[in-house]
Amino acid sequence: MGNTEALSIRLRLDNEKDKRPLTHDLLDELLRRLGGTMLRAQVDELRDNVYIGTVVVRDRDQRIHEVDARPSDAIA
Repeated sequence: MGNTEALSIRLRLDNEKDKRPLTHDLLDELLRRLGGTMLRAQVDELRDNVYIGTVVVRDRDQRIHEVDARPSDAIA
């Protein structure tokens, strides 16, 4: 996990915001404005010492989308 992901998670846990939106804040806001809902983040496997994950999102038309993601980004 990198510093940006750790900072984003820490700020959310503390109910605080950075002075300017972080990348994760931007994605969260875009999802909200487009009517989507994040259903879950999951770790799918460990491949060559790398965690492979997925973010599962429901769009405004109730369709489910699975998006490849680093688990640390998905949690953040």
